[in-house]
Amino acid sequence: MAALLLLLAAVSFDKSLPEVKAESTDITDVSYPEHALFDLEHRTTEPPLLVKATVSYSDAEPSYFLLVTIFDLESGDAVRGRGSGAPEPCKSSTTYASCLIGIGSSSGIEFVEFSIAGFKPTMSLAIIAVLLDGTGSMIYESESDYEFAITMTSSLVLSIRVPSTVSVSVDGVPQREGNVWLNLIPGFHKISIPDTAQLDNVTRLKFERWSDGVDETNRTIQLGQGTMLAAIYAMQYLFRATSSEGNVTETGWYDEGSNATFSVPSTTMPMNGVVGLLGGEWKFQGWYENGELQTNSINGSIIMRQPHSLIARWEPGYTLPVLVFTIAVLTLIIASMRTKLWKTLCKKTNRDQKGSHMV
Repeated sequence: MAALLLLLAAVSFDKSLPEVKAESTDITDVSYPEHALFDLEHRTTEPPLLVKATVSYSDAEPSYFLLVTIFDLESGDAVRGRGSGAPEPCKSSTTYASCLIGIGSSSGIEFVEFSIAGFKPTMSLAIIAVLLDGTGSMIYESESDYEFAITMTSSLVLSIRVPSTVSVSVDGVPQREGNVWLNLIPGFHKISIPDTAQLDNVTRLKFERWSDGVDETNRTIQLGQGTMLAAIYAMQYLFRATSSEGNVTETGWYDEGSNATFSVPSTTMPMNGVVGLLGGEWKFQGWYENGELQTNSINGSIIMRQPHSLIARWEPGYTLPVLVFTIAVLTLIIASMRTKLWKTLCKKTNRDQKGSHMV
């Protein structure tokens, strides 16, 4: 195989067949990356330098071979890499972007793919297909070629570490959620991350700062070397404290481990309406969460290690209205009794006066 590649690379057309046939090849549907980034640190390209082509042949003998190779037009050498073919596979594996295929029919189509390992700023290339006879000699009239170029730009790695639920945008392009690893050209680049990332209705992440101390979610960096940045987020929990009396509604997000405070104005609150005018009041019973008493103090604090929702419970107090009502009833009863007694006295007086006149 190496001898065949050297023979083809040197283009030493010293073979002539006694009978010239119409053997031919044709290269179509060539695909390749016109531009690629070359990672200076890891010596790799993004995207990988993959060249694909469809190669057809005709008027071949069953003992022939199809050889497809990628050459560097500047040096004339076969490009280093690796090749594969389908439906017929390459007969051997080499360190060149080349594929030698055994032909089983007079005509057919092969789909070849090459991975190129060269890293020049501009690569002027040609993919060449040729038929070989049973002895390994080239049939020159069957040769076909397709020229193309790949331009590469040196790049640097930008690595951004974020929580798995955070999405990063680089130069206006949204990336997948979680850590990002990109090959970028040297220079200025814009990075954007969200200020908050909601985990559920009562839990979220809140941006604090970057690992280099910058505290802005939208920033521009100058990439002059491989760079790793980490976005630091704090876990936050939602706190709610509500009370039907005193018009208390306290809601807020708190960092994990911080203290959330809560309070109501007093241990008693006047009732509305007539009952309130009569002295009815609500008596504070305590702060409850999930049906369990947390504290019977009107104010307090709680360490936020998880979401919390507190509700103030009140018990109605009717002592004063009942007393007022009782006094009022008694007053009416006494007044009624006095009225009845007065009427009785008046009737008796009238009877006595009538009796004296008769005497």
